[in-house]
Amino acid sequence: MLSEKRIEMHLIRECKKRGWHCLKLVDVGRAGYPDRQIMQPDGAMWLCEVKRQDGKLSKIQIHRIKQLRNLGFTVHVVYSKDDIDEVLKSC
Repeated sequence: MLSEKRIEMHLIRECKKRGWHCLKLVDVGRAGYPDRQIMQPDGAMWLCEVKRQDGKLSKIQIHRIKQLRNLGFTVHVVYSKDDIDEVLKSC
């Protein structure tokens, strides 16, 4: 089973290949926000939470994802390299 870090590195590499920015979101004191913000040259932007295959979203993560989606943001949760590849096909 791949670690969360290795799955996240796959996301970063695949975004870079496409010329997209894949920024790490860090907000001290505000828990639960997705790990990565992906920005595409056409102005599209979406968020991605990376988990390892047996990982689970915490209650605050579920809450934040719901908040963000209610604001109109696209948020993907991925658990594997295959999940990332599927998401990237749709972008």
